[in-house]
Amino acid sequence: MAYREIAGWETAQLNRILTVDIPAFSGVNVTYTPARNAVRLYRVTYPSVVPEQHNRRILLTGLVAVPDAPAAPLRLVSYQHARSTGNRRCHPSRRTRPKPN
Repeated sequence: MAYREIAGWETAQLNRILTVDIPAFSGVNVTYTPARNAVRLYRVTYPSVVPEQHNRRILLTGLVAVPDAPAAPLRLVSYQHARSTGNRRCHPSRRTRPKPN
């Protein structure tokens, strides 16, 4: 596993994303609690395998945002994008699919 810092975003930039960019992109207006801390953004790279392809090795990436805050306990928020495969054990593939009429 490896990581590197890729950016730092100040609270004004984060709040603009929440109040201007997201509504412009999605067409949906949502009220968010304003950001109180800047963040440091890190790209994380790690090896994995694709079981459906005979454990073919691949390199995956992720993003970690670390609050730039005074030393104090902070809550951890985690978001993962699930895989979508034909594997029946994979959660997205277990959803009930509508039957054709």
